[in-house]
Amino acid sequence: MIVNATPVGQQNDDMPIEISKIPKKAAVMDLVYRRGATPWVKAARKRGMRAADGLPMLIEQGALSFTRWFGREPDREAMRQSLV
Repeated sequence: MIVNATPVGQQNDDMPIEISKIPKKAAVMDLVYRRGATPWVKAARKRGMRAADGLPMLIEQGALSFTRWFGREPDREAMRQSLV
């Protein structure tokens, strides 16, 4: 698994590493979150690789904070819908 934990790709279409340099059986996780996925995630998926962006992590971080602040579980689907 290759994880992009840098801001590369947040403001433009730059990629942290060329997808062609990563073995096809590897998975990629881009902690950058953008509507419609980052170009790096899209390129990995196009190549047939497993790939995910940082949106699920953002939702879970927000959900944990919500639970701590309000003492109840949030509606994660509503959270996800507000971000996509």
